[in-house]
Amino acid sequence: MPLKRRFDARWEIPLFIVSIVAMIALAVSLMRKALADRIDADGAVDCGKNLCHLSFVDFRDATWRPVSWFVMGNNPYDTQTYLQHFPNSLDYPTYAPGHLLLWAPLGWADWNTTSVVAAVIGMTVIIATGCWLGLRVAENIPATLIPAGREGAIRRGMLATWGVILLLLSRPVSLAYYLGQPSIVYVLLAVPAIMVRNKYIGVILVALCCMKPHIGLAVVVVLIAQSRWRRALLGVGLSAALSLAAVLVMAGGVSGVPRWVDSLVGNISESSSRRTADWLDERIDIVGSLQHAGLGISTATTVAIAIAGVVAAYFLVRRTSYRFESISVLLGLTLVTVTLYHLSYDAAWLIAPIVLGSLEVASDPRLRKRLAPGLALLFFGAAISHYYIFDRLGNELGVANFSIWLMRVTLYAGAVLLIAGLWTVFRTRQHPHSSADNVDLRAHSAHAHPISAEASDTPGADIAAT
Repeated sequence: MPLKRRFDARWEIPLFIVSIVAMIALAVSLMRKALADRIDADGAVDCGKNLCHLSFVDFRDATWRPVSWFVMGNNPYDTQTYLQHFPNSLDYPTYAPGHLLLWAPLGWADWNTTSVVAAVIGMTVIIATGCWLGLRVAENIPATLIPAGREGAIRRGMLATWGVILLLLSRPVSLAYYLGQPSIVYVLLAVPAIMVRNKYIGVILVALCCMKPHIGLAVVVVLIAQSRWRRALLGVGLSAALSLAAVLVMAGGVSGVPRWVDSLVGNISESSSRRTADWLDERIDIVGSLQHAGLGISTATTVAIAIAGVVAAYFLVRRTSYRFESISVLLGLTLVTVTLYHLSYDAAWLIAPIVLGSLEVASDPRLRKRLAPGLALLFFGAAISHYYIFDRLGNELGVANFSIWLMRVTLYAGAVLLIAGLWTVFRTRQHPHSSADNVDLRAHSAHAHPISAEASDTPGADIAAT
């Protein structure tokens, strides 16, 4: 064995152990902090004073209380009746009815037990998504660095732990987990729902994402733009079946469905009005940013911006997916993020495609030059910019809510730069890896997978390699 290979092998296991210890320490620290600070089962929420930043407040008011009401045969979408029973609660947000069925087993448990279970589930999703990300990164690294088979197992395991560490250190992920946001499940699973190769797992993940409608919408738009109708339709169908079952429980049978629909309409109106007023300091979409700046935005303008964002996402993904799988996913999710209602923690779904997209262009100097600025800004905006240290800097500068404004600006600028860079690439009408001087390193990877839409739905793919 060459000296360099012996040296590398000597450090593989110690680095792997250090990575595992760091991952566990970060996970335990975040879980311990969230559980120690969790809101009381009957604690009041005053968003005007606390900015709704209370540990597990979102899990309590968006999941536990609604499902505890639901398992008794009641309707959480009937806001007036629901708030009379839970006077210290936020109103139930307009999630798909299947959300109630999915979390229904926790409705019979007490608050302390339920919050611990939720903390474990949320951390499990973070770890699973981070490991998936790390393993996908390993696939795109040359086989000379990470060999296929048992020889490269430790290095692949190390990258898996690094994927988890990256997510745990990302501000949107830690914030969503601390709040007990259902987004920790639905948002983090959005990219695997699109890119996972096992078609059965993909359908299940799409269905899960559809429990939060604007998350599911983005996933379905990207899948349809990639001509992957089967996964999109089966996922939506599974989600709809779960939701229909929940509706029949709340309505007390088919005859009560019209009355339930009336309660849904009222819930949408009241929920939208309250969240627009209370959480402007966390919104990262264009409309929310303008409203936070004091500008009045009409409903018609809001709808127009949302439609424009979804349409643009569809066409850009359709145009770019055959060359850049990960970057096309990033484009679609970014455009939906900045044009539909989204809070800061929803940016967590941008982290994985940013990392994977960076590897797609890493081997071509021309692509790096044109796309790296946009990718770098998007990563800073999504993962780093909303840390409180930037708010402290803003206080020194006399700028309120500095970190959220920094996040907004960097996400918008990153999206513009990425689209502009792709436009210059496609304008040349030349495949980015066709140059003899710019060889795609993934071609040398013995464990690389095709990135075509057809390949991503290959049945029976190894789950560990998804």
